[in-house]
Amino acid sequence: MTGSKQPLATLKGIGLLILVAAGVGYAVNALRPDRVPWVYHRPATPAPTAESAMTEPGWITLEELRAAPPESLLFVDARGPLFFKRSHIPGAISIAKQYLARDLPAAAPVLRKSGEKRVVIYCAAEDCEDSLIVGRELIQFGMKRVFVFKGGWKAWQAAKLPEEKS
Repeated sequence: MTGSKQPLATLKGIGLLILVAAGVGYAVNALRPDRVPWVYHRPATPAPTAESAMTEPGWITLEELRAAPPESLLFVDARGPLFFKRSHIPGAISIAKQYLARDLPAAAPVLRKSGEKRVVIYCAAEDCEDSLIVGRELIQFGMKRVFVFKGGWKAWQAAKLPEEKS
């Protein structure tokens, strides 16, 4: 009979240990001058200014994309190649963040021919940083009109806009 109570006592001990550890962690965090936040808030990316226009991409919304003539836009998908193959914005080219060294030179002819088109980079969703990273690289590459699509692929799909598969 004592054998069946022992696992229960062990579980109670583990539970008590977890509660004590959580309490100590909470207390230590509360006393620190540089507290760790309980909820992560992504830092806001400032809107580009005249001085930063050459180093930071601008932002473009779904409403602005819908209002723009399609021939005035060049879409760049910053997601991985498997996601691009599965589905992407029609006419988009793939420059995946993790394959920048390979994809950027391969896309160079298309980028150079884009002329005055706005280059619109998107990734999975609004909180995805990949499009911002690719956008900065495109500016370094020499592209002048670079924008990050604020809603990303998730907003495009939610709006039930056309998709293309590779």
